[in-house]
Amino acid sequence: MGLSVDSPACLRRSIFRCGGALINSRYVLTAAHCLPRPDLSPTHVRLGEWDTSTDPDCVTRLNKEPICAPKVIDVEVEKAIIHEQYLRKSVDQRSDIALLRLKESVSYTDFVRPICLPTDEELRDNSFEDQAMFVSGWTSNKYLETSPIKIKRTLNVWNLTSCQEKYSSYKVPLDISQLCAGGQSGDDTCVSGPLMVPLESGGHKVFYIAAFSSYGTSPCGIKGWPDVFTRIGAYVDWIQQKLEA
Repeated sequence: MGLSVDSPACLRRSIFRCGGALINSRYVLTAAHCLPRPDLSPTHVRLGEWDTSTDPDCVTRLNKEPICAPKVIDVEVEKAIIHEQYLRKSVDQRSDIALLRLKESVSYTDFVRPICLPTDEELRDNSFEDQAMFVSGWTSNKYLETSPIKIKRTLNVWNLTSCQEKYSSYKVPLDISQLCAGGQSGDDTCVSGPLMVPLESGGHKVFYIAAFSSYGTSPCGIKGWPDVFTRIGAYVDWIQQKLEA
């Protein structure tokens, strides 16, 4: 999902620099740092996007017959809700989380569906250490160039103590509301967005949002240095308190 500050007429030319995750038909979860000030906060979200250079997105079968997804859905943002404890200029960037309430409900399709929140107790407290997760977005390299096609990377979650030791050399404190992942390859931390984990539920794999990109090294993609994410389980109560009917 892309977040844009443009008017609907300009959306096809937009560069979606931040991502988000649909959590129900009216709310998108994103990072607070993606909302720098009112005039630069997202005015629209785009759902069902894969290749920003085409609409609809299509692939060609072996028999040269195209298979196309429905057109993307652009929805206006009604209001942004930033966590009250987020301090934009803080070194640690704790509580880097925000919600966007949409002006209208989204109709679900095979390509637009909400991701699950880690609401049960075990998932809320889970640090997901050593677990492989997926992150996806359109930023592709250390120069922050954007790819027209959404990129997916697999990131391994670090032990928090090891990550704290790593970032302490720059006097950046971390706590249990944060999670570290990536740094295994040269560019895996250059893709930012929701960090997703597939878990078994009722005999099926269900994707949960475990964390959301917050910050990392500059430039990104330095091997041996993970990115820091906001751990969603630590903020489930806050999210649920902010949701309106």
